Amino acid sequence: MERTLKRIADNCVLMHNGWNDRVEYEQAIKYHTTECDTLGGCDCPTKNEKRAREVKRPGLLEQLKEYQQNKDVNRNPKAARGAPKIKTPKMHPELNGYLTLDEITCDAYMTLDRVLEEAGRDRLWLAQSLKGVFQGLHYQVAQFSETHPDLVHEVDKALNRWINQAKTTLHMTVADAMFANMVCENCNGALAIAWDNSTDIRCIGSPSDPPCGHTYPRSEWITLYEKGKK
Repeated sequence: MERTLKRIADNCVLMHNGWNDRVEYEQAIKYHTTECDTLGGCDCPTKNEKRAREVKRPGLLEQLKEYQQNKDVNRNPKAARGAPKIKTPKMHPELNGYLTLDEITCDAYMTLDRVLEEAGRDRLWLAQSLKGVFQGLHYQVAQFSETHPDLVHEVDKALNRWINQAKTTLHMTVADAMFANMVCENCNGALAIAWDNSTDIRCIGSPSDPPCGHTYPRSEWITLYEKGKK
């Protein structure tokens, strides 16, 4: 349960606050010699050196809001009238991802309202912005983690769903490939990896249970493959 609560806390931070990315780049550095006349210009050697810095990324809610505001969605009257009736997104590619923030907002309030009611918590706590909800959600869930562990897992699973939905819209992830004959050794959940092999193999849970968070780095792939052959 402690691991689940930690994952809920981390995912809430991704939604409302964001994260830091390490950005590596090269910078041209000129090394002046003792004979160098810097005032008159010089031909001192220049070397490209690697540098790194931390870049703050805004929360997924803020990124989705910006994406929505800048998404080009044909604003002709006919298109506007037709938007609410859309049933087949593939017929309206210009709206792809445009409604993601609204979908997450509706699903979050509906899901958390039911969870708080079943847990016996004050549902009026949800009468605030969605950002405020994610800022305090970990505390709320921790209050009923011992009496309603099933509801904690439901919140954990919902958060994973919202984050994956947001990242897909923002093109932060690629499609996953699932492994047919291997399961997580920690919880027997399914295993998956990005199609371009850019991620570690990770547990994605099962239809009834959320992922446990276990991952397999490249150094363990051969061992995992050998286990799958047995």
